[in-house]
Amino acid sequence: MPTFRFNALSQLLLALTGFAAILAGGVVRARAQSAQKPLPAKLISLASPTDQYPLSYLENGQLTGFSAELTDAAAHAVGLKVEHVLAPTAELRRRFENGQFDVLQSYVPVPGQPFFGSASDPYLTLRGAIYARKDFRGLRILSDLKNARMVFVGRNGTGEQLASDHEIVPREIIRCSSMDEALHMIENGDADAVFASRAIAASIIERDNLNNVRSLAIVPDGYERRHCIAVHEGDPAKLLAKLNQGFAIIQRTGEHDQIYQRWFGRFDAPVLSREQVIRYAAPTLAIALAVTIFAFFHQRKLRRRLTRQTKQLAENEALLAEAQRIAHVGHWRYDTATRELTCSPEMLRILERDPRHGDLTYARILQMVPKSERAALHRSARTALKGGGGGELTLSVFPRPDLRKVIQFKAQALQAEPGAENHVLLGTIQDITQQKVFEEDLHTREQLLRAIYDNVPSGLGVVETAGNTFRFISANPGTARLFGLDSNYALAGRLLSNLHLPDDVTHFWIHWFRRALSRTEILKAEASLELGKKHFSLTLIPLGIGHTGQAQLCFLVEDVTERKQIDAEISQGRRLRAVGELVGGIAHEFNNLLTPILLKAELLSTEWQHDHRLNEELGSISRAAQRGADLTRRLLAFGRRSEPENAEVKLSALIRANIDLLRPTIDRRIQLISEVPESLPSLFLNPSDLHQIVLNLLLNARDTLVEKLNKTVDDSWRAHIRVEAASYGPHAIESTNWEKAEAPAGWLCLTLSDNGMGMPQHVQERIFEPFYTTKEVGKGTGLGLATVWHLVTRMGGKIVLQSRVGEGTSFQMWLPVVPAPNAAAAKAETRSPIPDRAGVRICLVEDDELVAHTMATTLRRQHHHVTHYRHGSEAWRHLSLHATGYDLLLLDLDLPGINGIEIARRIRGMRFPGKILVASGRLTESDAREFENIGVDAHLEKPFNPQKLQATIQTCMKGAAKLAAAKA
Repeated sequence: MPTFRFNALSQLLLALTGFAAILAGGVVRARAQSAQKPLPAKLISLASPTDQYPLSYLENGQLTGFSAELTDAAAHAVGLKVEHVLAPTAELRRRFENGQFDVLQSYVPVPGQPFFGSASDPYLTLRGAIYARKDFRGLRILSDLKNARMVFVGRNGTGEQLASDHEIVPREIIRCSSMDEALHMIENGDADAVFASRAIAASIIERDNLNNVRSLAIVPDGYERRHCIAVHEGDPAKLLAKLNQGFAIIQRTGEHDQIYQRWFGRFDAPVLSREQVIRYAAPTLAIALAVTIFAFFHQRKLRRRLTRQTKQLAENEALLAEAQRIAHVGHWRYDTATRELTCSPEMLRILERDPRHGDLTYARILQMVPKSERAALHRSARTALKGGGGGELTLSVFPRPDLRKVIQFKAQALQAEPGAENHVLLGTIQDITQQKVFEEDLHTREQLLRAIYDNVPSGLGVVETAGNTFRFISANPGTARLFGLDSNYALAGRLLSNLHLPDDVTHFWIHWFRRALSRTEILKAEASLELGKKHFSLTLIPLGIGHTGQAQLCFLVEDVTERKQIDAEISQGRRLRAVGELVGGIAHEFNNLLTPILLKAELLSTEWQHDHRLNEELGSISRAAQRGADLTRRLLAFGRRSEPENAEVKLSALIRANIDLLRPTIDRRIQLISEVPESLPSLFLNPSDLHQIVLNLLLNARDTLVEKLNKTVDDSWRAHIRVEAASYGPHAIESTNWEKAEAPAGWLCLTLSDNGMGMPQHVQERIFEPFYTTKEVGKGTGLGLATVWHLVTRMGGKIVLQSRVGEGTSFQMWLPVVPAPNAAAAKAETRSPIPDRAGVRICLVEDDELVAHTMATTLRRQHHHVTHYRHGSEAWRHLSLHATGYDLLLLDLDLPGINGIEIARRIRGMRFPGKILVASGRLTESDAREFENIGVDAHLEKPFNPQKLQATIQTCMKGAAKLAAAKA
């Protein structure tokens, strides 16, 4: 009987399903028939392209194609009569925008491209693909298109959008007007790839039998071409709505699918019409429904019964397993009688045991525990068994030799019957490795923070308001040192006003603490304390109201006084060097002018020795030029750091000589006091530089004392200049100007002080600037102290200025003590006579015509053979071919074309056997290092006289003569 009922029900459902399918088919056919009833025709002009194969094109003079047939069918379905306007696509679009016809048959919307019309719903959506040459094998992913010659059809098309979205810039971009043209370019090898609609490209490939084009499925979704029709915006006849209705009608009747199959069916998977779906799918669905209903009734009772039995158990097990997994807790059961150990899956996971290998044994677990901790594990288990209670233990286990875990072991005896002995243990293990790591890491961080807190040189702590002052909640030792207190002084709990600090210091900190509390954000500032001229970098962080009900503040204070002083010194040094570069450049030009003056004056003096009057005039010219040379030499001290000619100097003798020199010229009211010990170590420095330093400082002190003598009326005051010196160890100061790797053997501090006018702060900040002077016009050049600063820093020393207005000024010069090298060989070399060698073949490269002419004339009168080149490039072209024809190359540095250093480098690369002499009005330290690397034999500073020029050439050629003799 149940079977009969089910079969009757199945037959009923099957009949109902079939009836529904027949009814649905009848409705579709009725709608199709009603849609195909003829409607009153209305004539519209339709723009149909003739160059869009296979969508719309001419064949034997007749319009055909998928879009042409489809739009005709849609217009006919809604009673519209079509008059086709035939032309290429570009022309049709232009004419449509000018309003020459009603409907544009083919329009593909492009984002960002302006359009003067309204588009219908898409009547055809075609997916795209990349088409490439078959022999173009380097194209596997989209980014490979950057190596391709890619064709773009039209402007702002889907292919360009794809390239832009994926940031692809092809190796070459080729544009064409149609897809037909693009595919033929790939076929002929004129391009590598193009983005095209699959169906259209396949139609063209089939029609033209293109064999060198392949399709690549590497284009993601979202790059389809949606073909629509377009009408003018705001069309009053609602033409767009009618055409959309026509497309909907032919879609329902299946005519759309028939046209699609006819044109593209061979390139696409078959598409079933709505009637076919209903006709074939309805019986299948009815059968499937019947089978489903049978299975449902058959299994419902069994499923309900099993669900009731297992639901609660499954939920409990799932909750327990999840809880154990989250807490890293596993449970176990051990029977001492059978020695059977049962482990939960989480316990096995903790101990790195694969559940497929079965449970662990107690012996295997003991092997994981270090020997030193096994006794504690035994003791905990026995205690639980004997006492009937529980035991707890934390121990290490090694599931693998290279893996250590920390677990918390808990055991509880299972209560036996009264009078019986306990022999079953239950318990848990919990993996607390990560917890222990965190605890150790936290402990390490606490130790690190404590070490930083106690040892950081900055002041760090927390204060809170306490009436009109502040109370320290905590403060590190650096805070006590910052206040000038002992670092062990306990500040916690003390009031700022009770620390017995100067009032200015107390008010200073109270002011900044209050200012920070009035803000909501962090206050970062730099502040200066006038007392002691201290500078602080402040970081003050408001913490809000503390547990005591008072506003609290965290402070971090750094004493940056020394850094400020160093920054100011570096800044001043950079400023002076910058000015020195400018001055040095000017001095270089003066040297070029003075060189021919000196040379010509000497030459004329030699030629007219018998004319005493002319010789006197020429001597005046030479002396004036030499004074100019001395001035430029002083100016060049600002623009270079050349290696000075050092010698051993006794400071006491040098001071005595300068005082004796100036004593007749100094006002007798000024007392000169020298307290320089004779026992001071000798200096190995440039004696001329030291003389200039002392002389400039003495003259500067004399001038300020004379000024004060002319103004003072106090007869008890006595003007004096005091010179003192003392010796110190190698670590007495840190000089930023000492550039050698090894430290000096010691330092000499030379102090020259006066009790003159003194200087205000703004003058002290600029006193070492070149051309800065406080004297009247004509009474000072502003180069004296600037020269002192440059000479001291060039020696690697340091100068410190201290001055008070009305009290006087003190200059401290820290001079390095370096051991003098063995000068015996050098003195012997100097005393040896230099042979006079004439007839040297010289190539002179000098761009200044006046200097070159004078030097060439001088050299020829000294019986040398001179060839002159003005341009660096011309000189190099000549030397590259005729270098062996010269004994000496005489170079200037600043040359047009190739400069002097580059010529020297190149000619040394040719293994030039002669000598190289550089004559320049300005040599920098980098030039001197470059000369040494290249192999320049000597350099001559402009201006110079004929004697110095001849002596330098003889020195160079003496080396050449020694080398030739050694080879012989």
